[in-house]
Amino acid sequence: MLEAARNSTEFHKKLWAESIKEARETAEKDMDVEFIDDIDKTPFIEKTKPLVEQYRKDYKEVDELLTTIEKVRSK
Repeated sequence: MLEAARNSTEFHKKLWAESIKEARETAEKDMDVEFIDDIDKTPFIEKTKPLVEQYRKDYKEVDELLTTIEKVRSK
């Protein structure tokens, strides 16, 4: 059962990636959309740091979620 779930997840990831690729191509070609993937997020992160810290203090759930995200990203 666990193996079937893993296989299903991998299959879904592949289909999702293909779907995203097709949607981007359609948006670029038919809607004249330009995607910018290579951006420096550092200035935004620095400017919003006080806001994020305030939310962490005011909302325990936000702090827990951001802590979990930070742990996953650091792996």
